[in-house]
Amino acid sequence: MVLMYYHLHYVSLMAKLDRADHTLCFSSGMAALSAVSHLVNPGKVKRLLPEKTYMAVQTDYCHKSFQREELWRVDTTNLDMVASTIGPETKLVWLESPTNPQQQISDIRKVAKIAHDNGALLMVDNSLMSSVLCQPLELGADFVMNATMKFVAGHSDVMAGVLSVRGETFEHCMI
Repeated sequence: MVLMYYHLHYVSLMAKLDRADHTLCFSSGMAALSAVSHLVNPGKVKRLLPEKTYMAVQTDYCHKSFQREELWRVDTTNLDMVASTIGPETKLVWLESPTNPQQQISDIRKVAKIAHDNGALLMVDNSLMSSVLCQPLELGADFVMNATMKFVAGHSDVMAGVLSVRGETFEHCMI
């Protein structure tokens, strides 16, 4: 009962920090990313991923989770490149801003507009900024993911992943 209280309290606090309607907790950031891959139109779809991102994500997430899908690596700091690569078959655009370890910054608001204009959803990995410094949902993202072992809970103190969404995104994915 005590653990359930702390879990609900944690979810509530993360939802407030992310300014989200729904927040889900996972055992790791990779588990939260995997959940997004299953929520957003699973099957043969095109997904845009950052060109330079955390190495574990490149190997595990991309090569294992998305073997059934077409993946495009894009310099997400270059808006012209994002716009020219995205198309009607693109279902998800994924940003990591800033990227780890290169610290490249993408314009979340502008990438969100490009994604939404083409019928795609935007997921932002906010692990390096944390919800204290950046609220991607306020900038137009559909999903925001935090690997809490980075800056939400200190560094390596807690291993968990948090996925936050707005109500309309959550309801759209559940249909």
